Amino acid sequence: MATIKRSPFPPRRKLKPLVQFDVSLVQKRLDGLLINVDRDLQRKIRAAGAAHNGELVRQLTLMVTMARISANAYAGLCYLQVDQGLRHWRKNFALLLAPVNRQLMDILFSIIYMRDDFAVRTLLYERAAFRAFKEEYQLYESAFRGLPEWKAFFIDQKMLLRLMAKPLRITLAEKRNLELIPRWKQPFKLSRQNTKSQPFLKWMVKWLYNDTSAEAHISGAGLFFVSPFLLADLTDEQTRYAIESRALLQYHARHLSRTFMTVLAIATELDAQFKLNNHTDAAYIWRILIDHSPEAKEMYKERYISMLT
Repeated sequence: MATIKRSPFPPRRKLKPLVQFDVSLVQKRLDGLLINVDRDLQRKIRAAGAAHNGELVRQLTLMVTMARISANAYAGLCYLQVDQGLRHWRKNFALLLAPVNRQLMDILFSIIYMRDDFAVRTLLYERAAFRAFKEEYQLYESAFRGLPEWKAFFIDQKMLLRLMAKPLRITLAEKRNLELIPRWKQPFKLSRQNTKSQPFLKWMVKWLYNDTSAEAHISGAGLFFVSPFLLADLTDEQTRYAIESRALLQYHARHLSRTFMTVLAIATELDAQFKLNNHTDAAYIWRILIDHSPEAKEMYKERYISMLT
């Protein structure tokens, strides 16, 4: 590809310097909140187990799993983008933020939608997981059932499917015809459901999820948006400097703030659902975020100010 000798853009006017934000102000407190939420959920699981409340154990275990996926994704992004002193994230590692943020937003959408009818919808979610798991089992079985080295795998998978079926109330008819078990909807479709949280889910799609999803999937719009960071070395010195010293920093700040917002929102939802009594800490972190991120301010106004006050 030929090197671009001149910038195709007119000379830029002098811009105000970017404002730096010490992310450790949020990170350290959010780390603590995630640890506390996880420990509190574990205590709830032990108490539900001691009370022989299998249904509550199921619900709590699902939420612990979602919380730990979120915490793991958050920790991974912090490792790449924040923790180390080197400016290694300038090597376009910031582009990893959108795909992981999309995963986090998927979890948040599901939790919010479930909370409108928690017992029923967590069961629907896991029943959909049973269908997906069995469909995958059938796919592999149809291709590899004649191979001896697959025999132990199929035995283990059959046992796991049997163990899943009873608590998820999978009927014999559903086992025979998986089409009877509805699939779980993705965020766009969840936002179209007639549910109490629909206005907020629509807001999320419009202002946070649409562009994050486009970049994560590398759709045409997503590819167009991130291409300057990948092609900066092919431009002239002035354009390259503008991209690497300003545009990339702004991109990094925008998506990293979305990471903090989404993970904090997940923790806030779980704390509210199970009354874990971490709302004071959550509210404090929200106040720090909204002082530095317009998107966090809007998100807080749309849902969490009422939840935390």
